Amino acid sequence: MIRRSAWTNPDEPITGPSMNLGNVDTFAVHYSAANSIGDPVRFLRSTQSYYLRGRGYSIGYNFAISQAGAVYELRGWGLKCAANRGWNHRTIAVIVLVDGQDQMTAAAVASLNDLYAEAERRTGRPLALKGHRDIGSTSCPGEGVYAQILAGLVRPTKTVLSAPKPTPKQSEEDDMTQIRWRPYGFANEFLLGGAPALHLAPDSAAAFSHIELVVESRPHAQALKSVLHQAGLTEADLVRR
Repeated sequence: MIRRSAWTNPDEPITGPSMNLGNVDTFAVHYSAANSIGDPVRFLRSTQSYYLRGRGYSIGYNFAISQAGAVYELRGWGLKCAANRGWNHRTIAVIVLVDGQDQMTAAAVASLNDLYAEAERRTGRPLALKGHRDIGSTSCPGEGVYAQILAGLVRPTKTVLSAPKPTPKQSEEDDMTQIRWRPYGFANEFLLGGAPALHLAPDSAAAFSHIELVVESRPHAQALKSVLHQAGLTEADLVRR
């Protein structure tokens, strides 16, 4: 979980009314409709600025998920969303940072499912899954993401697979499912689900062998670029299979 304090502009903090999780019964998935997200932090900062200056309130979603599987805290668990007119009091709203009508990567789906499970744990009840178009007059969350919802790929994680806890112990909100991710066409593995992504060197990968491995079935250039940036690497560090 990448906290607000780690990515927001201090001069443009995210604010909003308090969320009563006792009212929440819906988990809603959104997209931005932007043709190219680019760097997730730059995009989220720009979106927050747009909301503040154009709408007069903060970015409306509770969380954002990048194609690399990074989870960004927006309004979080404590602030009511402002993304589903008439449903804000009963909804956890998540925006997935896909380009245009693209589908989510496996890493993004895994993080979304884990967040879905955490939302159900915090509310103490099953939550109905909705694409934004199911509760509003819109094409959101796009054809690619909505097809994944209809296919049953978005569902709360049932078994939490977590890496050994670091010291000091992570806070409860940081304790989210992690996955090992191997980009299409390369031998490198990365640990996703924390902040930032961690490159697993061959001599250390065995320590994480109990964590699910997700291998991309097709190239996702933006996801790979984001993961490399988080891990402090460049394409020159990649090893082709």
